[in-house]
Amino acid sequence: MSNLPRICKKLREMQACRDAVRYVGRGAKGERWQDRWDKCRHPDWMFWLLVRHFQQAPIKERRLVLKCFCECVKPTVKSIPEAKLAIADVLRWATRKLNTAVIGKIREIFLREQPSIEARAGEIDYAKLRYRYICNTVSGALRIVPFFACKTEGRHFADTVSGVVQNALNARRYAQLRDKVKAEKSDKPSQKLWFGYSTRFYNAESRRMADVVRKYFPKVPKLL
Repeated sequence: MSNLPRICKKLREMQACRDAVRYVGRGAKGERWQDRWDKCRHPDWMFWLLVRHFQQAPIKERRLVLKCFCECVKPTVKSIPEAKLAIADVLRWATRKLNTAVIGKIREIFLREQPSIEARAGEIDYAKLRYRYICNTVSGALRIVPFFACKTEGRHFADTVSGVVQNALNARRYAQLRDKVKAEKSDKPSQKLWFGYSTRFYNAESRRMADVVRKYFPKVPKLL
């Protein structure tokens, strides 16, 4: 017998977003909670659930969630040296090689540098968006570390982490769009390219990140 109706009830009690609850509830006949996790292509939902599940767990398990996050966003930030270095520092915290106070100082430095980093994008819209989303991903990643360092309650922290993941997805979308525009030897994406490939790139990056999450957490968190 499927356990999805009871899972949906529990997710609503946890204040999960409607779309996520709807996705779980639409499982095929006979599908179980693990099946929906295995098929999920929304890393923002998956991280939301992981953070909610592990927010009262030992710090070792919370560090693992953050380590998984760092692996997800590495391809997103690799083109900007400051961003790449900052995510490497977040990973160092997740592997116990850096303390929380140092992360706070790194975030202050990055926030001061962020306007000059974004200015490198130039005047092209999709390039500006790419840089902005990358910077927001990094500043968000640095901001959430102190919350991973302590036990939390409620959905606010999970919502924040989910938002950072969405920034990373959008940054990767515009990076791939940039590469496609360059391949077509154009300064500006056509409407077909913008609306067609933009969504395709976002969905492809979502699938990639979801697979990374399942590599670290093959078993869905138990809610019942």
